[in-house]
Amino acid sequence: ESADKLSDAVFKLAEHGQTALGPALAVAIGIASRSRGSQVILCTDGLANIGVAKYFQILQKKKKGTLDNLSVEQEEAAGNWYENLGNYAVQHGVTVNVISITDDGCRMENLGKLTDATNGYIRRIDPLKLTEKFSGIVDKPVIATQCQAKMILHPGLEFCI
Repeated sequence: ESADKLSDAVFKLAEHGQTALGPALAVAIGIASRSRGSQVILCTDGLANIGVAKYFQILQKKKKGTLDNLSVEQEEAAGNWYENLGNYAVQHGVTVNVISITDDGCRMENLGKLTDATNGYIRRIDPLKLTEKFSGIVDKPVIATQCQAKMILHPGLEFCI
């Protein structure tokens, strides 16, 4: 029932301008952090053109008088911000999954840091296949967060990851 409601909500979404990925993720993770084992599912084209990314572009404009690509330092600062957000999510037992609409301009480096930290994943998909991919993410429950497993094997066996 929840998956159907979520799918309906996603298909009713419409694009209305720019994307502030960082602030949107911060709010979503903040809300999800109230309940351990929650998931945040971000559907995006991967282009953050306002919010955190725009802030770093404004800093560059002040330094160089241009709004071209971010400098290496600004890319690192943005990456660190997403990494810190991922650490916060991990501390609160939140998994972040990303559905990326296939596009040549899609940049997933920083979001990858976030999904890696939370043991989530990124799926690049064709917009026409959104239904099947979205339901696949919702159907996989979180079994545990912040836990350890101990494997005991026969001496003749080897455990490989």
